[in-house]
Amino acid sequence: MQKNKYLILIFLSCILFKLQAQSNDLSLPALEKNKFQNLGIKFGFYGSNQIIEGSGSLPLNTIGQYPIFTQSFLLFYEFQPEKAISFQLGLGYRQRGFKSEFRYEPSIQKNVPNLNNELKISRFGNLNFDFIVKITLARKKDWKIYFLAGNRIDRLISYDSPFWGENSAYYSRIQWGTTFGIGGEYKIKKFGTIFIETDIDTKFMTVMQDFDFKTKRVIQDVALGMQVGLRF
Repeated sequence: MQKNKYLILIFLSCILFKLQAQSNDLSLPALEKNKFQNLGIKFGFYGSNQIIEGSGSLPLNTIGQYPIFTQSFLLFYEFQPEKAISFQLGLGYRQRGFKSEFRYEPSIQKNVPNLNNELKISRFGNLNFDFIVKITLARKKDWKIYFLAGNRIDRLISYDSPFWGENSAYYSRIQWGTTFGIGGEYKIKKFGTIFIETDIDTKFMTVMQDFDFKTKRVIQDVALGMQVGLRF
């Protein structure tokens, strides 16, 4: 699973720098000055956890979940039709997970406490597609503060979960989520724009309740974190 993650990061980085090189080679003045050609890259770290809703063999929100640190990486294209608003489309890798005192026991199809109450990590990797709206709150010379909000669609690509069991078929492959946050950026002439963002993102998905493939249970992945990046 780790190998797949690094291959994705390398592939996305190659796309970014290839596109940037092509835009720099354009000889038409109109295209060279086009403010809509704004490629960027950002990465970050998050405190991630999972909330399980509903009733059944698992107690509601009392499952011994604990947050873990996870990471994200995104390539994006940003365009700014108005001075105070911009839109961002992104493709990247997003990791989420949690620690729990419980594990799935297939012989009884229920979650049971780990031996010695050991905390075991569940970790999920996703290929994510982001759509973000940025609204400028304050601007001064080369500095800007902005609010950001948006939606995303995730595709599960790696799965390691003692809590949910070895069979990832119980877990929904396609997931959607929301993002809200605030950021600040600084423009460096002849180089690009560096920025830092802090945001809360929530992802909604389903897993089969009681592992019987009959009733779905709603899950929320909640993460709070910070990202840094560069926009060309």
